[in-house]
Amino acid sequence: MFQLSKKSADNFITTLYKLYNGKGDNNLGETRGGMKMYTNFGDFFSAKRKVLRKTLREFCRENGFDAGNISKLERGILPPPQSKEKRLQYASAINLYFSKIKGSGTES
Repeated sequence: MFQLSKKSADNFITTLYKLYNGKGDNNLGETRGGMKMYTNFGDFFSAKRKVLRKTLREFCRENGFDAGNISKLERGILPPPQSKEKRLQYASAINLYFSKIKGSGTES
């Protein structure tokens, strides 16, 4: 298992949050170089959960999340979490791991 750098995870989740709220470079909703771009945080989160081959209930039970809130998050009814701690919990739960990329600002 890889180590999740808290600084890297927070930077990434913060960027996703900005994109979701229309404050970032909004090249979402299209495919680029074979990579799926997501239209909102909920789509991204749902896709990552499904990669883990977990149902919503399994995922929530294993990670201590409320299934109703995660369902609303994935459907775009709830916005992404504002607290840094919750963003890091979500990043860890969907196995977001970051490699150190020189000059990218993701070094810890």
